[in-house]
Amino acid sequence: MPEAAARLVQAPRRGDVWGGLAAMLVALPAAIGFGVIVFSAIGPGFAVHGALAGIVGTVLIGLIASGLDQFAFSFDGFDAETYERTRVNGEFEKTLGNIVRFLEIKKELGARKPVTLIELIDMPGLRESAARS
Repeated sequence: MPEAAARLVQAPRRGDVWGGLAAMLVALPAAIGFGVIVFSAIGPGFAVHGALAGIVGTVLIGLIASGLDQFAFSFDGFDAETYERTRVNGEFEKTLGNIVRFLEIKKELGARKPVTLIELIDMPGLRESAARS
């Protein structure tokens, strides 16, 4: 994480939603630039991946720093087949990776909040996919 982003995450008071979101917006250009530089070393085609990594990371830090009490992810499936059938154009591994990264950043920051929930809607096929998993 860029140093500027790390300082901004520590600055907002708990419960200061606007402060967390402002910190996210301030850190966003540096995070995108950092991601582009790092990923460009792999190859020119990876610069976009770096920009997206910077955006996702900064948004996650902003959500954590904002002091929200609770944050819920809707994740409709225990396996790729069920998830992608339910979420048209959804990518199971990508979504799961983003949720895991959110939890890793929260742990790295030592943040107890937001309490993170995973919500599943009981739909046809969901219970069967849970049994297979």
